[in-house]
Amino acid sequence: MLNYYVKEGLLLKTAYRNNLLFYANKDSKVFIDLSRIYWRQKLKELTAYIEEHLMSPAIVLFGSLSKAEAKNDSDIDLAIFASERKLDIKSFENKLKRKIQIYWFEGLAKAKSRELASNIANGYVLSGRLRT
Repeated sequence: MLNYYVKEGLLLKTAYRNNLLFYANKDSKVFIDLSRIYWRQKLKELTAYIEEHLMSPAIVLFGSLSKAEAKNDSDIDLAIFASERKLDIKSFENKLKRKIQIYWFEGLAKAKSRELASNIANGYVLSGRLRT
């Protein structure tokens, strides 16, 4: 079964001390898509809370989680495009056991740097439409 996923490009395989080791191919587009779907599910309650408390927000997951490069201590980077800027997310941080960093914008053009704007534009839209 694991060799099937190697053929599909989801896993990589290497031999080490008479053992075969399998690990995620983090360059695989399919792996990145599966990781994004996983995080969409994990953040479903948080996304619903944000949608409930803000008027028509666009919510974009970006950074390591959207690139399938997350580690155990990676934070959750969210860009929120909305005029209101008040949320109480502490309970979600406790539940997810991760720090949540929220970056507020009225539009993508208002990002502090070109690099940040690019990271957000290449992120994963959890809700709404990304405004430029």
